[in-house]
Amino acid sequence: MLKSALGDKSTQLIYEYHKKKSCSIHEIPYNLTVFSTDLRAILLDDTTPTRFSVEVTPLGKSTIIERTIARIFCQKLGLEFKEKGPVNFPILISEFRLTHNNPEKTF
Repeated sequence: MLKSALGDKSTQLIYEYHKKKSCSIHEIPYNLTVFSTDLRAILLDDTTPTRFSVEVTPLGKSTIIERTIARIFCQKLGLEFKEKGPVNFPILISEFRLTHNNPEKTF
């Protein structure tokens, strides 16, 4: 899903950073809080100018990426992405998993 949101090169950089700092890429689905924290750290350390540089903070950039990942995850699970405003990425993904595994639950 990360490749769908960011492309191959950016995904590889995130995976390498995550692996050095915390855990393997296979553990990411079980450590979403760590992944979210690492993503914020990467964006705080990145001083490369982007089209978002002037208008969006590193926290804002990570939120955009997390929302994109969450939206793609929803699509893959066949769920509707209805979230508005800031989201707690680890909790949101957990809720999507529960909803997918228990279709009678609404969210």
